[in-house]
Amino acid sequence: MSSPYRALLARPGTRPLLAASSLAWFSYSIYGLGFVLVVEHGTGSFATAGAVIAAFSAGSAALAPLRGRLVDRCGRSALLAFAAVHVVALLALIAAAESGASAGPLVVLGALGGASAPPLIAVARSEWSRAAGPSLAPIAHGLNAALSEFAQVIGPLLVAVAAGGAADPGPPVAVLLGGVLLAAVVLARAMPTSPAHPPDEAPGREASLRPPGGAGFLIVAGGELLLAIAFGALDIALPALTARDGSAADAAFPLAALAAASAAAALLSGTRATRVAPSSRFAAGLGLGAVGLALLAVLPELVPLAIACLPAGAGMGLAFAAVFELLDAVVDEHRAIEAFTWLTAAGGAGAAAGAALAGLSLAHGHVGHAMLVAPAAAGLAALLAVGGCSHVAGAARPTPREVVTSEPLRASSRS
Repeated sequence: MSSPYRALLARPGTRPLLAASSLAWFSYSIYGLGFVLVVEHGTGSFATAGAVIAAFSAGSAALAPLRGRLVDRCGRSALLAFAAVHVVALLALIAAAESGASAGPLVVLGALGGASAPPLIAVARSEWSRAAGPSLAPIAHGLNAALSEFAQVIGPLLVAVAAGGAADPGPPVAVLLGGVLLAAVVLARAMPTSPAHPPDEAPGREASLRPPGGAGFLIVAGGELLLAIAFGALDIALPALTARDGSAADAAFPLAALAAASAAAALLSGTRATRVAPSSRFAAGLGLGAVGLALLAVLPELVPLAIACLPAGAGMGLAFAAVFELLDAVVDEHRAIEAFTWLTAAGGAGAAAGAALAGLSLAHGHVGHAMLVAPAAAGLAALLAVGGCSHVAGAARPTPREVVTSEPLRASSRS
């Protein structure tokens, strides 16, 4: 383990926070495949499974900012309440699927599970800022960003091992839900006993559900939306591309290369993070990602596709880690959790839009056009970040949670 990691994990509370963050990322990464297996096993219908996943995603994205707002205001009690309702709803979904329930009740339970999903990732990001301190925050955010990529690769494999080979996938998936509860408990213990409200906040102030920041936050959220469009399109278009000369399953190889490069870049970005402002790394990462994704659209062979995914993934990893840092600068501490849930909602909407755009192109037989959606969206995100760099950088303010970017971290960089 490098010295930046040692410096970070030597701080009080960071090791339990690392465990909770890992549990949160890995728990959520199992949902897609896990509940497809459970619902299809119980109903014999992939269409019903797809409807349940869609209902879960819609409920989760639509109410994410509200859940974040409530956790910001009410603290650990709200987080634990959401976690309890969420797990009960999903256990009921598993039981209903096992009993052969019709599509209607399953979709309702899926929507309830999504609507009550605890904002574990948002809380973890906020607590990493607090636990790491200003000088080590870039290291913490890079580590947290890398965990997300590892989870996207390992989580589905965990489901495949635990549930894919089982005669009944319900019990293994139910056991895996325990990770959500455990993560919620650990994160709740790490949260301050009193929620962080501004001392001069009047009752009823900020009652409307609006984005929790100015121009800087809107630029970050816009970049997240466009980036999600890119990946939503890629998830549909890349399997269609590899299926032309082989198998749709071959898309797993370039996608794995992309995830690995993204994780590595997020980890490595911290070692020199404070020499380049996060707003600049955000723009540069999006630009590099757009170039890599553009290469995917013109490379027909599997091996070149996987190689082209390396710069694309590296750029996305740089941008993702920078987003974690930028939220410390562009949003007030008392709305930090809600801010991340707005990005979650933007990401969900973007992924759905990207998948729809790619699917529309494929419906007309244009695989090449579908592959162009991803670099086009990423390129627009890069242009937005470059054009709004001054707004994002200018939003930084000297608070105890701010990421210091004016001098090297020396012995405690990031990774």
